[in-house]
Amino acid sequence: MRRLRKQPRNYLKKLLRSHDMMKMKTLVAAIAIAAAGTANAAIDMANTGSSSLVLSVWDNVAQESYIRDLGLNLADITPAMITPDAGLTLNFAADPLFASLFGNNTASDIYWNITAADSTGSGSITGRQIIGTGALGALASSFSVTNTGVANSANYWNTFFANANTQPNVPGVDTNNCTTNTSCYSLDAGDLQYAGDTSWGTFWGQNLTGWNNAGTLGQSLGFYSFTPSSTSGFVQSTKVRYENAYGLGTWMLAANGSVTYSIASAPVSTVPVPAAAWLFGTGLAGLASVARRRVVS
Repeated sequence: MRRLRKQPRNYLKKLLRSHDMMKMKTLVAAIAIAAAGTANAAIDMANTGSSSLVLSVWDNVAQESYIRDLGLNLADITPAMITPDAGLTLNFAADPLFASLFGNNTASDIYWNITAADSTGSGSITGRQIIGTGALGALASSFSVTNTGVANSANYWNTFFANANTQPNVPGVDTNNCTTNTSCYSLDAGDLQYAGDTSWGTFWGQNLTGWNNAGTLGQSLGFYSFTPSSTSGFVQSTKVRYENAYGLGTWMLAANGSVTYSIASAPVSTVPVPAAAWLFGTGLAGLASVARRRVVS
């Protein structure tokens, strides 16, 4: 069994190393800036029926992890709601904490995903839903996600982000968590809220090895929804890709921590000019040309 938490004394030793101390001072300042004018609230759990939409970011080389509640819930971002043919763009502001954590890191080492879940329902399967990022352009059918996988992942989403709301919690040493901060971080791969561990990572805590939901910084990702197709556990789920008639729902994470969701609208068509009007216009242009030649003569 994985130990829940390092002892405070060992954790302090790590923090007191010069590099970590400098990093912590920067992060404290960044948290203060990010918190200004922002209402802090815990991440809404999947067992409410409509979890928060959450950005998770990690760099396993630097052992840094970041979690941010984007301020929307699953009920706000169903495929029908954010794939209008009229197009849509959702912008989420930059976060000083993100820049402080990852500003000097290698982009290809920084992984991220965006997810939400509903773990309510009847029985062991029905009523669940998970949504999340994945390879842009991939067909939803290319992901191997069973009904049982949906249910297990929705439940696991609840477990992992409940830890993000409460861990770490060492009074007087480190009280950073997502209950008291809109975004929270970890500098310790042993933390229960460390997003790069196998407890979360790219495969929903190893519950869905057939769906890699992460990309690297600067990479655009698509968006997908999975719900049980029946009460039978080991058959494939109902899979939906976020798209409209003109393009795919696309997520982007920038180096300053800003996040954008966009989907294309219908292209603006050129208004055709009636043939008679075009001929009349060219006739006037011809007369003007003749008049200019006469003046010159």
